[in-house]
Amino acid sequence: MNIKKFFISIFFIIIFIIFILSKFQYFKNLLIKIPPNVLLDKINTEFIKDEYFDCLNFDKDFKEEDKENYRDLINNNEFVKNFITNNDLKILITNEDVNSIYFNLLNNTYKTSKNLRGLYIPNYKLIIMKNNDISNQILSLNDTLKNSLSKEILEKIKDKEEVRVRDIYDKEKILEVNREINGNVFYHEIGHAILDFSDIDLKTKIKTYFYYKEESKYLFNRNYIVNNYEEFLAESISNYLNYGEVEHNSEKFNKNESKTSKFIKELIKN
Repeated sequence: MNIKKFFISIFFIIIFIIFILSKFQYFKNLLIKIPPNVLLDKINTEFIKDEYFDCLNFDKDFKEEDKENYRDLINNNEFVKNFITNNDLKILITNEDVNSIYFNLLNNTYKTSKNLRGLYIPNYKLIIMKNNDISNQILSLNDTLKNSLSKEILEKIKDKEEVRVRDIYDKEKILEVNREINGNVFYHEIGHAILDFSDIDLKTKIKTYFYYKEESKYLFNRNYIVNNYEEFLAESISNYLNYGEVEHNSEKFNKNESKTSKFIKELIKN
């Protein structure tokens, strides 16, 4: 009888441990059971492969100008192009919510966090990205925004408290901002893939994060990046791929090359 109780207790302990681990993204990925060929079939059904890059897959009815943006992000960075090709990465670009696409692709296995703009799934060497389009975003017409607008635009939107981006900026300006936002997210997810494929072990990555965390507060103002070593390093890689340096957006930070920059360069060089 005692042996039976012992095994029942062990069983429930194991179930409890699996439940706890399933709350963490890394272990969630390990628990996914869908075979790669099944996922690939779903991707081939729901997405259209790009005519220029085999790695790129787009939603149906995707704008050609947006496709060109993602081609440029790959084509204009030799390291990124070689990394994607050599590691056989697959990239899905969607106009839909990343969470719902991921949820559907994986047969409703589990949901990711809300408002997700990008996701790298190590098991399948797969990046899912939401295409950004700020044209329909609504902005509050405060004094700061008013001061940045021309008299002609202000005359058109007078008496309004809120405006859509497309009402105050021309198409070229919106495309420029969209390209920058999408580029940052795209290279951030590439950063996760680089960390996944790197020979640097988990212990070294964590040690690096804690060692450099003091400087990270000068680099980024988003808690999820500052308080998570993988997000911090992925964002650092994104900055390096975008701008050639990690601390491009910091006025307070010492402009001499930081330890983070040296670590990222070494990571990419290897």
